[in-house]
Amino acid sequence: MDVARCRHLVTMPASATIPSRCVHMRAAVRHMAIDLKQLAARLKLSPTTVSRALNGYQDVSAATRQRVAEAAKELGYQPSQAARRLALGRADAVGIVYPVEADLMCNPLFLEMIGGVSDRLDGAGFDVLLTVARKRRELRTYERLVRGRRVDGIIVAHTRVHDERIDFLKRTGLPFIGYGRTAECDDFAWLDFDNEAGSMLAVNELVVRGHRRIAYVHAPLDLNFASQRHAGYVRAMQAAGLPVMSELVVLGGVDRRGGFAAGLQLLERASRPTAILVDNNLGGVGVIRALVQSGLTIGQDISVIVTDGIPADTLLFDQDVASIYQPTAFASGWMKRGCERWEKSGRTVRGRAKTGYANHNGTDVHCWDNGSSDSTKRFACANGQANHESNCSA
Repeated sequence: MDVARCRHLVTMPASATIPSRCVHMRAAVRHMAIDLKQLAARLKLSPTTVSRALNGYQDVSAATRQRVAEAAKELGYQPSQAARRLALGRADAVGIVYPVEADLMCNPLFLEMIGGVSDRLDGAGFDVLLTVARKRRELRTYERLVRGRRVDGIIVAHTRVHDERIDFLKRTGLPFIGYGRTAECDDFAWLDFDNEAGSMLAVNELVVRGHRRIAYVHAPLDLNFASQRHAGYVRAMQAAGLPVMSELVVLGGVDRRGGFAAGLQLLERASRPTAILVDNNLGGVGVIRALVQSGLTIGQDISVIVTDGIPADTLLFDQDVASIYQPTAFASGWMKRGCERWEKSGRTVRGRAKTGYANHNGTDVHCWDNGSSDSTKRFACANGQANHESNCSA
């Protein structure tokens, strides 16, 4: 655009035609936001005086404060958020590092959790910064987030039994919360479910119904939730006097393909299981697909229980599969801001989700039956400090 030509046309007689592109440009310039220095220059005041006037300091006269406020409104002045964050030493963001190998973006529960976190933080003026990293580079990503002051806090997803990310964050002093525990979790804030109790509930229900060859498909056991759920399976089997047979305990990963391979592997056993417990929802989808593809009818030929249930967006929703349900991922995401407050206050937080609410010292394990028929019975376990000997029953 030739600005000089536009100015020349504007000064021509009223009968002259002014190209619409020039008019649009003038309107855009008129509504373009200005910064503090430009506002100060327009008012012939120092930037310091304008800044103090905008912030209501009494050492600036009322008349000047009013004049500055009116000019700021008329000229479309908006405070620089970058300058504000720099002055306050804040990023107004909470970070979550997404591990690529975990395939979390394909998991509706993870997306629900992100939604809950985002909704809660939005009300406090915070954004969620989602960063992608491969496991071998994950710790470097955490280091950049902390040292570059890109976030005010971090949510650590998919915690591990021994987690170097947690160890690093404890050394930095940056507020953080674990979405899950570690082997040693007394000195940091976390929100978790009683994973062991959920597996025990599932095994006990299958034993009551006469099953003895109960297979177990699990995620990698270095993930803390998988380790806890596996421990619950083993403990319940031993309590029922049943052997834990290595050929019936299969690694299935946290995705559909891993679950599918694990399902086929179990069906190749000389004596196949009568029931399968899967410790995660996407792995459960894969196992069910393997069973259906092999011509088995779930609920008649074999029983299946999936922790967290089958995602609603799959084509297997009509299968007769029982589930261990926990408080919703959205509700657990919503609670994280409260846990962050405890962490900032210096208190040790051990929050277990109980119907979507994090508390310090829950003591009960509550189980519900939705009242459906035996073949489609679904169970929910709200988590507290489980003694694993509770009388939860169907």
